Amino acid sequence: MLKPGDKFPRLELEVVGGDKLVLPDEFAGNWAYIMVYRGHW
Repeated sequence: MLKPGDKFPRLELEVVGGDKLVLPDEFAGNWAYIMVYRGHW
């Protein structure tokens, strides 16, 4: 769990179509809500 002031860890995610989404670089300077869906338990 991140606490106020913690840096978001750098994550490289492959998205549909083969592109990559690099967090937090994609949202630099903006607010973002990141929700991770684990899938079926």
